Amino acid sequence: MIAEYSPRHLQQLARLSYLAPDIISAIIDGTQPVDLTGRKILRIGNVPLCWRAQRKLFGFN
Repeated sequence: MIAEYSPRHLQQLARLSYLAPDIISAIIDGTQPVDLTGRKILRIGNVPLCWRAQRKLFGFN
C-alpha cells in the first residue's frame, strides 16, 4: 500500500530538514519546550531559516 500525501503536507515535512541541529536533538531527546509539538511546527507557515530565529520562535531562548 502506497500512502499519498498532498503537496502541501510534503512541503511542510520538507521544512523540518531546515531546523537547527540543537532543536532536532532536543526533540529526539524529549527535552524540547513542553508546548513544542510536531503539530505546532507543521502549522507554522514560515519557519525561519535563521537558527537563532527558530530558537526564539520555538521557545528555546
